[in-house]
Amino acid sequence: MAKIKLLIVDDSATVRTLIKKLLSKESSIEVVGSAENGKEAIKKITELRPDIVTMDIEMPFMDGFNTIKYIMKEDPVPILVIARSAFSKGEDFIFKAIELGALEILEKPDLSDWSKLDNFRKILIREIKKLAKSGSAPVSLVESDSEASEKKPVDVKSELDESCKAYVGVAASTGAPGILKKILATLPGNFPGCIFVVQHISSGFTKDFIRWLDAESELSVVEAQAGERIREHTVYVAQEDKHLTVNKLKRIELTEGPKNNGFRPSGNVLFESLGRVFGKKSIGVILSGMGQDGVDGLGVIKKSGGKVIAQDPEHCVLKTMPSRAVKAGVVDKIAHPDKIAAEIIKFAGGK
Repeated sequence: MAKIKLLIVDDSATVRTLIKKLLSKESSIEVVGSAENGKEAIKKITELRPDIVTMDIEMPFMDGFNTIKYIMKEDPVPILVIARSAFSKGEDFIFKAIELGALEILEKPDLSDWSKLDNFRKILIREIKKLAKSGSAPVSLVESDSEASEKKPVDVKSELDESCKAYVGVAASTGAPGILKKILATLPGNFPGCIFVVQHISSGFTKDFIRWLDAESELSVVEAQAGERIREHTVYVAQEDKHLTVNKLKRIELTEGPKNNGFRPSGNVLFESLGRVFGKKSIGVILSGMGQDGVDGLGVIKKSGGKVIAQDPEHCVLKTMPSRAVKAGVVDKIAHPDKIAAEIIKFAGGK
């Protein structure tokens, strides 16, 4: 099997050397080069054709944000951000990289704390292998002004029966955060239902992720709380390491049950709950990701009379999750990322 070719981009020679050393005994990964700023990185991507790039953000001459934006437009390659500043500056800084096209973010290790470096090495190897499997990088989700101006807002009155209630579940993984943000930003604030989100995301990111989503959505985006009564116009994001479900009293339940297909929270667990409790008023949405979390649960929604929407696999960073849902025959609509919100509204209105 061919080795994964990695390019390391960081203005610190110490960090570049450290990452290379941490990966030196991993036979499946080959560090083919390094760069100390964005301009050098762009040149080396063309020369070395790496399978994946690790990217710092704060660098001289051309920072990580501008570098990611350029790469996604001109020569896409999967990017793993490794930056300490991302965690100290808050969620806007963190998720800007994701919007521009980065697939994942890791916190740069404290070089003075050698006890944590072995754990960082394991996480780094896992993420490199996972992202290298994507095969291609995403297109940047940041639109030009002209593109944004041409988009028409959803006509709520013509497409939505406002007396209808809907219970929407979303399973999202690698490559999906920017798409999820776009969906929530497009849905109207008077959407007559509620949305439940299971996002596979790195440990420690959930609360920042929620604030990031809430900033541009007319809906209220909150972290799900056990026993909370479900409210319309609200998006409930699963807590870290807890399954998110609902009960017949329209209250939220959180459990620490076994992982499902390796995940907790799991899209399967959420979808099965929505299908059993809300039947034909349930809507399942499966977005970009690797594996098949959510596929079995979507089958429960389908059998209960609910509807299922899959992100078009050809417009996914990692197409496995939606592709397997389509192959399983549980999908009612395959939609381009820009059209998913409109499809949710149509199904919610029974049209």
